[in-house]
Amino acid sequence: MGGNVFTYGSLMFPEVWLRVIGKSYEKTEARLPGYQRRKVKNEPYPALISGVPTDNVEGILYLDVSTSDLASLDRFEGPFYQRIEVQCELQDGRRLPAHVYIFRGEYTHLLEDETWDPVWFAKVGLHEFLREYDGFA
Repeated sequence: MGGNVFTYGSLMFPEVWLRVIGKSYEKTEARLPGYQRRKVKNEPYPALISGVPTDNVEGILYLDVSTSDLASLDRFEGPFYQRIEVQCELQDGRRLPAHVYIFRGEYTHLLEDETWDPVWFAKVGLHEFLREYDGFA
């Protein structure tokens, strides 16, 4: 079954979402409490890990994503990430269920201590990411 998808990294950017999924979905700004967005060593994309209750990650919530497109996202995210269900908060205070991809615990040694910056990604990392991403093999 499909559902909402909370994105916090490269998939927040329409250029990446469209390259992976091939179509647009209705979307809205949202945040995910209790998590941190961290840099992955030597990569332009981030990882999401559990934090403390006061931590918040801002992102984009795509609404009513199809089951087949969720399968495409599973392939895109690969073995380092696990899809789980969470509750996102919208700007008006409502909470919605969503799928999100968290970094698997056995790979946390690949993370930096720094927070991943979406502004940096928009200016620098996005171009590198799009140049290297060729779709699914």
